[in-house]
Amino acid sequence: MAEEIAKTLTFTRSIFLKLLGIYLASSVLIVLMIAGFLEFIVEDSHHANSEKSRAVFAGFLAAKMDPGTDLAAGRKLSEEWGLDIAMEGPGPSWSTIPGLPVFDRLESLSTPIPGSDGVRIGRFRHHHLAVVQKEGRRIAFIFGKEPNHEKWIEFIPFLILSIVLVLSASYLLIRRLFQPLKELHSGFSEARQGNLNARVEIRRTDELGELSQSFNSMLTGIREVMRSKEQLLLDVSHELRSPLTRIKVSLEIEGEDSKDIARKNVRELEKMIHELLESARMDSPRGILNLEPVEMGSLVAQILAEYEFASPGIRFLSPDAGYEMDLDRERIAIVIRNVLENALKYSGHQSKKVEVSLQESINGDESQVVLAFRDFGPGIPQSDLAAIFEPFYRVDKSRGRISGGYGLGLSLCRKIMVAHGGGIDVSSVPGEGTTMRIVFNGKYGSGPLEHT
Repeated sequence: MAEEIAKTLTFTRSIFLKLLGIYLASSVLIVLMIAGFLEFIVEDSHHANSEKSRAVFAGFLAAKMDPGTDLAAGRKLSEEWGLDIAMEGPGPSWSTIPGLPVFDRLESLSTPIPGSDGVRIGRFRHHHLAVVQKEGRRIAFIFGKEPNHEKWIEFIPFLILSIVLVLSASYLLIRRLFQPLKELHSGFSEARQGNLNARVEIRRTDELGELSQSFNSMLTGIREVMRSKEQLLLDVSHELRSPLTRIKVSLEIEGEDSKDIARKNVRELEKMIHELLESARMDSPRGILNLEPVEMGSLVAQILAEYEFASPGIRFLSPDAGYEMDLDRERIAIVIRNVLENALKYSGHQSKKVEVSLQESINGDESQVVLAFRDFGPGIPQSDLAAIFEPFYRVDKSRGRISGGYGLGLSLCRKIMVAHGGGIDVSSVPGEGTTMRIVFNGKYGSGPLEHT
């Protein structure tokens, strides 16, 4: 009983067996329909006339037969008229069909047709039968030659073999059609066991081929995410270890200078932990934005005032800018401070002042507000531009903490701007400087952008 249940479950879970069952059932139904149609055609196609017409035709044929017609003459007439004939005395009795029943049996298989001078119409071996009484003789006409049953018997093995070949070919085709599903199952099994390097070979361009391609792309994406997470963990461990080591060394040295160094490293740790927590919070569904009306011009001016004495200085090119939008004030302030600090760090003491501008821009059918920071430092190589928003990425791997930071600020800035429906981008010319653009889409906020 348990084995039968298992077999039933296997069938219901196998799309291949379901399709095969559908194919077999459809084939049987089609064969039955064709057989029934052919039976209908065979039944009604031996003669085009009605029973009365066949009765008249049988009387006409009987009238043409000589009472002394023997078997040889009867066979000749049978070939000429395309039907079988039997005759019963007086005189010679014969039949062109071997083993024909006696006439009493034939008459029992037929019924008289009114107005046809005693002609009886019936069926014999799936053929139309007519029995005619004439001058004391009984003549039977069987329309349509008797089929050769021996040929049908010889044909049956060939028919069975043909059906087996067709079903076998269908089985192989269906099995080949769903081969990618078997390979996908193996791939998922390997992936479930932790083998993210598993791949499914793509041999087709149909829907199953596209599914295999999607599976391979999915595993590639998972591998990239896992590598990024592993690299992030290594980077965090390394970044935490450095200030902790400096703090330990400072604690071993007596004096106010060592305490100042320890305090500075503690502040660096606090900043890095804050950026890590804020970055994780932005990835969380609970890290929603606290939106409120914010006048961007006033916010930028307020933050720039905090860096009034920072070297090499700041030049605000849009002091009268307004642009009120619904934003998360605290998080946008984080973005502005991070970008501004980077511009100041990389400008150098002898460079020109960092230029800050706030203006409206049209991008297609959309209005945008762009906050740009331009420094005149060494710039960023083109090969590094695409990666500077990755966590812990620094253009100069040898740069110290004082100038290089932790590589978290720009990654956090991008997350905050994406959450606001905007973006952040960078352009740079080595030796001439870098421009960082913070873009706010005009459609974001409580209404159209307004100048104040």
